[in-house]
Amino acid sequence: MPRSGRCDACKVRKIKCDEGIPQCKRCIDSSKTCPGYQSETESVFRDMTCLAEKKVESRVRNSFRARNLAEQGVTRPVAAEEWRESAVTRFFADYVLDSDAVPNTTIFLPGLYGSSDAGACLNDAVYAAAFVNQANQLGLEWMANEAKAAYGRALASLARVLQDPVEVLKDTTLATPFVIGLYEVR
Repeated sequence: MPRSGRCDACKVRKIKCDEGIPQCKRCIDSSKTCPGYQSETESVFRDMTCLAEKKVESRVRNSFRARNLAEQGVTRPVAAEEWRESAVTRFFADYVLDSDAVPNTTIFLPGLYGSSDAGACLNDAVYAAAFVNQANQLGLEWMANEAKAAYGRALASLARVLQDPVEVLKDTTLATPFVIGLYEVR
């Protein structure tokens, strides 16, 4: 079986190995038992079991958290405006007020979102980013679906607005791709 260079002891000690068989000269000179060599396949295919276990544990934890929230009565609110505004408020808290998230680049969003000039284009983009933000934090699949729907509406609306020579010059139109980018990163 092909070998991958140094014996395991020489790798740990970070010294050159003469690759002697059955033991390398460095191990013999230092009165150590030579542990042998990794096969080429072992060096190419790393054991990712530990990483996979951590991912599964994280998903299980999130699943239990979502289930516990559901048992505590945290489900989809009856009034659409209630959960919509709750998600938007949380989004602004996470991305505008929390300066570490996206420093000094989102401070303009609440003013544009709340203005009478804000069109469906920006509103849907904010809804998409807000819904996916809250869905990821709370593990709510139904809200992730709402985020996808708002994202689709935002893209379609943006495509229409970009064809209008007056609308294309508005700040809300410029802000929309920025917010859509926040959705796509999450």
